[in-house]
Amino acid sequence: FPESAGESGEKAPAQPSQPIPENRKSGMEPLKTGLSPIEEALLKDIHQHPFDGVVRRYSRLGLSRRRGNHAKESLIEKGVIQPVEIPTRTGKVVLLDFTPDMEAAMKRQDVPVRSQREGGLMHQYWIHQLTDELKKEGWQVKVEHPLGEGQAVDIHATQGPFTVAVEVETGSRGILNIQRLVDKPYDWIVSFGTTEEVDRRTRRDLASSRLNVNHVLFAKPADYPRILSVIKRSAERT
Repeated sequence: FPESAGESGEKAPAQPSQPIPENRKSGMEPLKTGLSPIEEALLKDIHQHPFDGVVRRYSRLGLSRRRGNHAKESLIEKGVIQPVEIPTRTGKVVLLDFTPDMEAAMKRQDVPVRSQREGGLMHQYWIHQLTDELKKEGWQVKVEHPLGEGQAVDIHATQGPFTVAVEVETGSRGILNIQRLVDKPYDWIVSFGTTEEVDRRTRRDLASSRLNVNHVLFAKPADYPRILSVIKRSAERT
């Protein structure tokens, strides 16, 4: 990993506990980061497993909660990572993400990072979760499925002839995504709001629009299993 933003003092050589990602530019020499071996290992784990919480992360690295939290807080203070709270069906999960400065440093060293098109960590977390749930129910799933003219849908799921589109919404674009999907050959369009506020906004915007649709479903963290059951029953009836 590249040198962290805002780090000063003597630089200790990095001691990664896991191999550098395979799609990193080949032939690149190991870089000095100024981080402790535990901090370096935690950074690599965040890069390789972005959707895991700290309990699973510390267990995988063989760290006690005290040592893991010490490394995490140190990386936050250095401006390398930041916590991201994500509402879930049972409460919330706190994930760790790279700061914009750290992502910029990673890009300069050809370390892969999420593209702007892929959205932020909350967006990607829910695409990951919903994809897993759909696959468990026997759906064939494609992420970022192209629609033509440079457009794509977050999740394209099929079960036999039945086809579903899922758009994960984190802001105000819910109605725009419904508008561009409404004429596509989907049996259901699922608008998944990552928060209650996002869900309410999309519902309100659709109600005030002139769209005449009856194949749009709304879901959010608290009730998405029910919505997945609805589309499953619909697919089974076809």
